Amino acid sequence: MGPNIILDKSAFQCLSESDTHELSRYFSVVVPPVLILEILADLKKDGAVVAEARVAVQRLAWKLQQLVDVVNVDFRELCIRDLLGGSIPVDRGAVVAGGRRVTAANGSVGAFLDTQPENAALFRWSCGMFDEAEELLGAQWRKASEALDLDGFKRHLRDQVDWVPLHSMTKVANVVDELMRSEKAQLTLIRGLLSELRTIPEVEEWTLHRWRNGGFHIFEDFARYAQHCSRVNALFQLALVHHVVGTRSTNRIDLEYMYYAPFAHVFCSGDKFHRTIAEAVLCADQSFVWHDDLRTALREVADARREAQASGSGNGFQLAPQENSLIRTLWMKHLGHWMNWPVGGETTIPEKKQQEMLARVQAIVDAAHRARGDLPPRPKWPCP
Repeated sequence: MGPNIILDKSAFQCLSESDTHELSRYFSVVVPPVLILEILADLKKDGAVVAEARVAVQRLAWKLQQLVDVVNVDFRELCIRDLLGGSIPVDRGAVVAGGRRVTAANGSVGAFLDTQPENAALFRWSCGMFDEAEELLGAQWRKASEALDLDGFKRHLRDQVDWVPLHSMTKVANVVDELMRSEKAQLTLIRGLLSELRTIPEVEEWTLHRWRNGGFHIFEDFARYAQHCSRVNALFQLALVHHVVGTRSTNRIDLEYMYYAPFAHVFCSGDKFHRTIAEAVLCADQSFVWHDDLRTALREVADARREAQASGSGNGFQLAPQENSLIRTLWMKHLGHWMNWPVGGETTIPEKKQQEMLARVQAIVDAAHRARGDLPPRPKWPCP
């Protein structure tokens, strides 16, 4: 529909029901798995009454269902694929698993994507249905995030290297990018990422074999997406050492959102850590948006739409944001144009044209049903 956007939990939580409707009208929401896990972890939020926590997660799951366009594949799986030679696109579009090429009866070709396991999980949670495995995962996730000792990690890093104080994210990024360009550091960076991913020995063996025998010299040419994740880790570690980012334990969880940055045009957050590190992670063709700014822009157009509908002065559905709206600004930057609404109110489609359109749609639906019947059942999420 519109520019692809990623929201972290702080940005997602601040949206009202009408905000989410407007967001889905103008943007395509890419959901990273970490957001779903953070929602699930609220089942075991400290000090929360069990019944109240379940209701809170139920509401968040229902709201997220209204926004979900696609759930991106987990970054760990993508990194491993990339290291083994399966190129991962980083063209601001989501990477989705389970798609299948289908051919309709009329010969047209398309893609079929069945219900994602993550969407099925959100549906269960929105109905207040949580199984024992999900509650255990939520508890483990929260416990792990709260147990992270970034102060100790920071002291360990400072003891490992000689360093000259850096006082800004720009300076940190300059040092990291110099490291990323150094041929001497490439194998160390690859090994470091393999260690971070905790891969099995066979993956490490094949990755190193491919590096040594493929004529590669630079990590980015070898596995571009994996190199992005390695760079994000290096940025975080160096920024931590130089006091550019803090040692709040949740910062390591928040960092995970940055691994998915290549899959969207816009990153929206209400977290100061994200605002700081996004300066070095996002590229010139991407935008960081503070959650309050996005919420204000969405509410402005929602209010104008309600006023137009109440007064009968125009078609509320076709009402567009103001010229100086953040929504328009993001569209123009990332898509180069604004959406084209029909002029003059509702349009009438000739009956013959309607029948042709319905026939094409039905052919696609029939092909999708056949594809679903040929596929094995999708695994439950979270996987056992």
